[in-house]
Amino acid sequence: DAGPDQTINEGQVAVLSATGNGLMIWENGDTAQTSVSPQVTTSYTVTLTDSNGCVSSDEVIVFLAVSCGDLFIPTAFSPNNDAVNSAFRIKINPTCIQAMQLQVFDRWGEIMFETTNPSDAWDGKYKGKELDPAVFVYVLDIQLLGEQESQRYKGNLTLIK
Repeated sequence: DAGPDQTINEGQVAVLSATGNGLMIWENGDTAQTSVSPQVTTSYTVTLTDSNGCVSSDEVIVFLAVSCGDLFIPTAFSPNNDAVNSAFRIKINPTCIQAMQLQVFDRWGEIMFETTNPSDAWDGKYKGKELDPAVFVYVLDIQLLGEQESQRYKGNLTLIK
């Protein structure tokens, strides 16, 4: 028996202990007990060989709990090439996002920016042209891991120069 599945936080160590009658060897060569610190959810297998030469195996899954943090949506940005707040992007751990769509509209309802990639950012340009300071509207539909439905966020976004 490889023991129960476990959940750990990033950077923590899980101690895996197998029980049975015979020689137990984990995939990494450790016997009976091993310590692991996976970077992603990982399955570990232990193999038991008894005194009659019969071989069996069992596995345990170490789930990595992901810290999502809070969703932050800025209300202003300044694309003036000073490398400070120069692009509009949502802030949350991207591995926590199951699906998303972000749209930015001008005051006439025309889409200035649109993405489904949480790593994308709007640089304040439309069709390659820098826009003048103005107030825009964003609409974010986002579904986080473990949630059944997406959430909608709307608000104003000020482009400052």
